[in-house]
Amino acid sequence: MSLIKFSLLMLSVWVLISGCASRVTVQSQRVTQNILINGHDDDWEGQMQIIEKTGVAIGIRNDDDYLYLALSPLNRGMAMQWMTAGLTVWLDSTGGKNKRFGIHFPIGLSDLGIPPMIMMGMPGERDTKRDNPLEKMSDRLLEEVEIIGPGKYDKQRIGTKESTTLQVRLTHNPNGMFYELRIPLQNDPRNVCAINTRPGKNLGIGLETGKMERGRGMPPMGEGGLGGPRGGGRPGGSRSGGRPPEMERAEPLSVWISTTLSESLKRDRKMD
Repeated sequence: MSLIKFSLLMLSVWVLISGCASRVTVQSQRVTQNILINGHDDDWEGQMQIIEKTGVAIGIRNDDDYLYLALSPLNRGMAMQWMTAGLTVWLDSTGGKNKRFGIHFPIGLSDLGIPPMIMMGMPGERDTKRDNPLEKMSDRLLEEVEIIGPGKYDKQRIGTKESTTLQVRLTHNPNGMFYELRIPLQNDPRNVCAINTRPGKNLGIGLETGKMERGRGMPPMGEGGLGGPRGGGRPGGSRSGGRPPEMERAEPLSVWISTTLSESLKRDRKMD
């Protein structure tokens, strides 16, 4: 799927909410073919919806065993927040807004002890093609995922390639950023974690970032920085020259999405 086609698709499917702290309903679609968790948008054609005023597009799907979640920031400011302050996806099996269980990925520069200003790209770095420290640090952010809960003080970090059931990937380039998550619905000895729900049930999904420090005199993000929307992402395309306005007013993301998981095909067969 081309980047331009993806952007036009997202712009055509608006989800109206009143603000970032509001709640929106997005229906989970049934998975009809294998989804490869690789951080690319190939498996999400026709599945993404824009959450207005958040700078994020979301896609939700499920089968009998897994929840599949896709996210894409629509501007550079939001993309920078994910990498700098980290992103947590909360999963409430009661359908509410409970922050007992979440997936923290990317973990963020602040948790790794890396100054956020470095991520902005120091003078000259954006034109460097080889051994770019920006690229090395951003790659480091994507090596671990933190599982929060379900106990009050439970936190566990594992390598993103350690689990075959929990899978999360993120890719970024000058054209954009894309996030994919696959997580088991039900507890099982082979699963490192699970939502503890099943098809047909309501699910609350929270998206939350930390606060991003905005220092003075930040250099503009050029072609070597983190991308905003894929293929333009909004009417009029991207602005040229200077720092994108999204970088000036990037606010912490805090939104809850209500979804109902699609029914089990096994159940449907039993009813036939």
